[in-house]
Amino acid sequence: MDWPPIMKQTLTTVGAFLVLSVSALAQVTLFDNTTASREGGDRVAAGSSLIGPLSNSFSTGGSASVLQTVSILLSQDTSLPSGSFSIRLLADSGSNTPGTLVTQIGTMYDTALPSSPTLYDFNLANSSCILAANTRYWIHLSSTSNTQALWSYAADWEGLGVDGEYFANDAGVFSIENGPYMMRVIVSTVPESPAFTAAAAMVLLGIGVWRRTRG
Repeated sequence: MDWPPIMKQTLTTVGAFLVLSVSALAQVTLFDNTTASREGGDRVAAGSSLIGPLSNSFSTGGSASVLQTVSILLSQDTSLPSGSFSIRLLADSGSNTPGTLVTQIGTMYDTALPSSPTLYDFNLANSSCILAANTRYWIHLSSTSNTQALWSYAADWEGLGVDGEYFANDAGVFSIENGPYMMRVIVSTVPESPAFTAAAAMVLLGIGVWRRTRG
């Protein structure tokens, strides 16, 4: 059985809308103080006279999202032994402190570090790391051996999504007003709307009818 022309046109139009809606993931920046005034840099390495590991919190909005890109302002302290460090996403402990591991974002070797502060993007291609709505998370930099990495911190708390957050190092957890680490966090969200749901239902209904008639 062939479809009437009007039915073909309707399903084609609705199907195109559905494909565009799914593919057009909205990118949202949750935290960005990378253009704030830089005050200095803290060493990621842990040990005597060092204050690593380092962490900075951010919070999600009113809907679930997928982590896409984490950008961190990094430089190098050549007076320290060379090595590497890891970038991780941690959950919040429930009391505004870094908690358990959510996912490993990446690893960076000191040979790639610049002498002057440079913003590095860590892209999570095809990420399946789903962030819950209205939830605090932490970006965490640490090393299990040596590292020359320095994470820049800001002179103020200017920036998108910065107010109300925290940063942490070996000395403790601090309010963002004391100079947060400098980073940008970008996520993607899938739009949810009655129109999107209705379009999906119409296409699925059409496919079901076609299968029955073809069967």
